[in-house]
Amino acid sequence: MKNILFIATGGTIASKRSANGLTPKITPEELLSFVPDVNEICNVQTIQLFFALCQKYPRKLVVISTQVAHEGSDMTVYEVGNEIKNSCHILESYDMTLESVVAKLMWLLANVAVEERENFFYKKTNYDLIFPKQKKLIVN
Repeated sequence: MKNILFIATGGTIASKRSANGLTPKITPEELLSFVPDVNEICNVQTIQLFFALCQKYPRKLVVISTQVAHEGSDMTVYEVGNEIKNSCHILESYDMTLESVVAKLMWLLANVAVEERENFFYKKTNYDLIFPKQKKLIVN
């Protein structure tokens, strides 16, 4: 019998309606329950990717980025993204280029204490970052 690792990454398909809109509520096991007799044809293990990583590595520096030019990332658009961002303490690159993110992270990891990294990451350097309206810009 084949072994399958089912990795749930969240998103709309793994959400349920709540008073606040869609929220990440469906477990990987619940998703598999929609596949009848799956355990008769293979051995399935499941993992909830983001939440498992957050619990296993709570002090890791994680940055979410995008490859979409001129848009940037905004994890607050959907309840799922917002919950993952807050519960895992993920930094968001917004409209920074990948090169800016990598350069900043390399400098931060070598020069800044863990508890100060978020403040320094969001500090504007040579117009690398334009914040969404809800964020405060750190000017120094």
